[in-house]
Amino acid sequence: MRSDRLIIDMVVVGRAPRPLLRSGAQERDGLWITGRLGAPAAAIGAWARRVEPDHLARERFAHPLPRVREALWLRDRGARAMMDVSDGLVGDAGHLAAASGIRCVIDADRVPVHPAADTPEQALVSGEEYELLVVLPEGVQATVGREFEKEFEIPLTRLGSIVAGAGVEVHRAGQSIAVPVGFRHFEG
Repeated sequence: MRSDRLIIDMVVVGRAPRPLLRSGAQERDGLWITGRLGAPAAAIGAWARRVEPDHLARERFAHPLPRVREALWLRDRGARAMMDVSDGLVGDAGHLAAASGIRCVIDADRVPVHPAADTPEQALVSGEEYELLVVLPEGVQATVGREFEKEFEIPLTRLGSIVAGAGVEVHRAGQSIAVPVGFRHFEG
């Protein structure tokens, strides 16, 4: 691959004493997300139109908050699989599905939308979110959302489930819809 611009890549290597991978999801587990989605896409969309984005969207894009404490808390409460959302919810659900050999079913009506998002669809495809996509077993789910929100003051929302199959399926109003195309690195 050639480029007319200088591209610098960086790799960080480390160790995790008890890593939680993308590959642990199992049928009948729940699919959850931390926080609210869509603000980074709103900021990028505004800049593409050559206007200043909403201050909440700009802040969310320019100063993301890594959810390290939240990830450790969820791991310690039985999460089976987890990853951050950097390629958009639908795209990263696809990565999780592929690693676990399952299908992720997302209810688009349950996806928490950030107040700065322009449309609910942005919450499905917005990249660079740094929120956590989490798989929790059925038995752990009863109170974990309320406990999480009390501990971290951000929502933990069940937005779908894990079923047999492969890939991602998105529903709206109980009907299957076309899976939206999401965030892509290096476009434009």
